[in-house]
Amino acid sequence: MLLIKKNKVFMLVLLLSIVITFPVDLIAQVTFERTYGGTDAYTCYSVEQTSDGGYLAAGYINHIANSNYDFYLMKTDAYGDTLWTRFYDNQPIDICFSMQLTSDGGCIMAGYTGVWPDYKALLIKTDAVGDTLWTRSYTCADATIGYFGQSVQQTSDGEYIITGYTGNADYSNDIFLIKTNSYGDTLWTQIYDKNEYDIGNSVKQTSDGGFIIAGKTAFMWYSYVFLIKTDAEGDTLWTQTYGDADSQEGTDIQLTSDGGYIICGNVTDENTYTKDVYLIKTDGSGQLLWNQSYGSIYDEFANSVQKTADGGYVIAGYTVNYPIIDIYLVKTDVLGDTLWTRSYGDANMEYGYSVQQTADEGYIIGGYSNNQSTSRDEVYLLKTDENGIVSVLNSPQNLYVTEEGYATWDAPTPKDLLGYNVYLDGDSVEYTTDLFYQYEGLINEQTYIAGVSAVYDEGESVIVEFEFTYYDPFTVNMNVFLEGPFNGTDMNTHLNPADLPLTHPYGGPPWNYSGTESVASIPNTNIVDWVLVELRDTTEAQYAGGLTIIARQAAFLLNDGSIVGLDGTSFLKFNVPIENSLFAVVWHRNHLGVLSANALTGLGNVYFYNFTTGADKAYGGASGHKEIGTGTWGMIASDGNADGSVNLLDKDVVWAQQAGEKGYKSGDYNLNGQVNNPDKDDFWVPNEGNGSQVPE
Repeated sequence: MLLIKKNKVFMLVLLLSIVITFPVDLIAQVTFERTYGGTDAYTCYSVEQTSDGGYLAAGYINHIANSNYDFYLMKTDAYGDTLWTRFYDNQPIDICFSMQLTSDGGCIMAGYTGVWPDYKALLIKTDAVGDTLWTRSYTCADATIGYFGQSVQQTSDGEYIITGYTGNADYSNDIFLIKTNSYGDTLWTQIYDKNEYDIGNSVKQTSDGGFIIAGKTAFMWYSYVFLIKTDAEGDTLWTQTYGDADSQEGTDIQLTSDGGYIICGNVTDENTYTKDVYLIKTDGSGQLLWNQSYGSIYDEFANSVQKTADGGYVIAGYTVNYPIIDIYLVKTDVLGDTLWTRSYGDANMEYGYSVQQTADEGYIIGGYSNNQSTSRDEVYLLKTDENGIVSVLNSPQNLYVTEEGYATWDAPTPKDLLGYNVYLDGDSVEYTTDLFYQYEGLINEQTYIAGVSAVYDEGESVIVEFEFTYYDPFTVNMNVFLEGPFNGTDMNTHLNPADLPLTHPYGGPPWNYSGTESVASIPNTNIVDWVLVELRDTTEAQYAGGLTIIARQAAFLLNDGSIVGLDGTSFLKFNVPIENSLFAVVWHRNHLGVLSANALTGLGNVYFYNFTTGADKAYGGASGHKEIGTGTWGMIASDGNADGSVNLLDKDVVWAQQAGEKGYKSGDYNLNGQVNNPDKDDFWVPNEGNGSQVPE
């Protein structure tokens, strides 16, 4: 096994000072571009450098299996390698928009929690390793939909200030400001109502002990950047609005050394109607000193602004030339004049939400990338030098690892490379020239971090990581008959091979299955048709609704009722955890779907179920399937439009319009390759009024 020495990052050597009589001082500036993802969707809205030179990133995770959302916190080292991750589950929906490091070495996170229509602002305080110290939620009776936290800051007294907006019954919004003690207990709450829609996006404590809030105020289709200055109790001292076009919004605010404020946001260009990045400088009373806009012929959005060591500013957001979306970074001087702009991205969609200048005077940008291969969001961290440059060798793209531990990735561009180093939990395990790797020796239900880097003559790229949980595979041995092609003993195979498609037919409604199962040729002469198998995890069949689905797989149905994989012979294999009992649903394109009335029988890593042997095998009994031969039961034919019911639409719309046609047709209820009267008379007529018993 050939292993190339691990060289995580490109070290850009900067000449800081040269004095003839003294040695030259050399400092290595680390840059990297990293994504962090898994089988769920991850986002990042805040990132800060920690005292050890690493980074803390916060956002939320969307659990694909149950559509729940949790706060998400990740700690990395200075090279972007993951040290730990934490999830925080309070309610089905927990969305984090803001995070700040606190004086005790931990952090404070803000967002909202709840379920519609009862949302509350949420604060979570952690220690230095991400363990929860306390959790608090906030609302009031006036906000009938809830409080939505957008920004939090620790105050000089060790307490906290949080802003956001209320959701009201008339769908208007007001800005709120909440002051808490160091344990998150409410000290006071203030509400600010200027127009119909008022949003607080960012809050900072000011030198006089009061607070400054930046956001927007809007009525009808007009919106403006909105500043509110308060005293230490949240009472309004003054307000200011900025903008004269159709749409402006303030997204972030910072205090400046002259006692004023710098605000970033978005403005609509009056000539092109595109969005531009907007930068506003005011004095301490909110009086406008200057403003600048930055953009192109496309849309640019700003989400974060920071002061820089040279007295200027750096702004992070994203630029949109759909379908291309890239992170957008603007560096300005003290007067807002552009020094440089950068965009970062690839074939995925990258969004920038947070920027901070780092100790080496480079920049760390946090956001997320939508992985076009998996359609899932991944945390995206970008570390640049002081000029916004990322000097790294191109990394592999779109790393994905199945629950069987099978890793795949795409080659970087350009492709003049030697091969790839494969990692597991940070350790090198293999060097390969392939675009795939099967991890071995994994432990059931244990979570791992897979990694892969590209190896060049010049060195090794940054490691791309993917978190996955390994599950021992299990096999499902299942039998089902379709009424239409059943001939008294087994099923006819008239569609095979000429009329059978090479790709499964379940990508559209009502199944909307995203799997890519296909074959180069039909692998077995005994194949009747494609079916879609769905596994559901619950305690009883009556509870096996759509939320219990844990896996789906398109498969072939053989004439003896066996359901097999794409090779035409092997039973189906799955890699998913089972918490309760395993139930199965079988869908067919023009037969009513069936759900197993009982849990599948497990023997080792094999699960068995036979729908064909009795009425009690399908949920709903004789209403769920029908006796198609003496003691033999099968799925009910003639649901031509797959709406779960055999009705007039299946005759008048599906069958009537296809009558006389040949081929792979939904109106061909007996699957003989032609739509004719027997389909209607022998199947639709006796089955009219039947409906699927599969719980939704």
